[in-house]
Amino acid sequence: MKSLRLLPLLGIFTLAPDVLLAQVELKETFPVNGSVIREAPAQLELDFSEEVQLLKLAVSGIETKMIPTAFKPSTTAQTHFSIPLPGMDEDAYVVAWTILDKDGREVNDKLTFIVDVEAAERTGSTDAAHDDHQE
Repeated sequence: MKSLRLLPLLGIFTLAPDVLLAQVELKETFPVNGSVIREAPAQLELDFSEEVQLLKLAVSGIETKMIPTAFKPSTTAQTHFSIPLPGMDEDAYVVAWTILDKDGREVNDKLTFIVDVEAAERTGSTDAAHDDHQE
């Protein structure tokens, strides 16, 4: 009988690792990941699901290589980051970053976008919330 009483607790502890290992999600970006835009963005916007520290950020283009930014590693955790971008030419860009989550884990990720003044604009992979933000 004692083992039957422990069964619900065992279920809770079995599910706990999934909850504990939940990772921070990138909720929104501007430019949108995978998008083609006609005008170079003045700034990069990153919105995360929980507060993080942005430790590293690098922007590079296929033709223009590394793009200098005014990025400085964050000393406080926050959910939104806005990084001014210098005048960018037509190119395909990769933005790579490293964040530190509240559990002390470093997470690396990236997004891509294309600046093409003659292309029809299209959005990449994003959720509906970002689409509402653009209207």
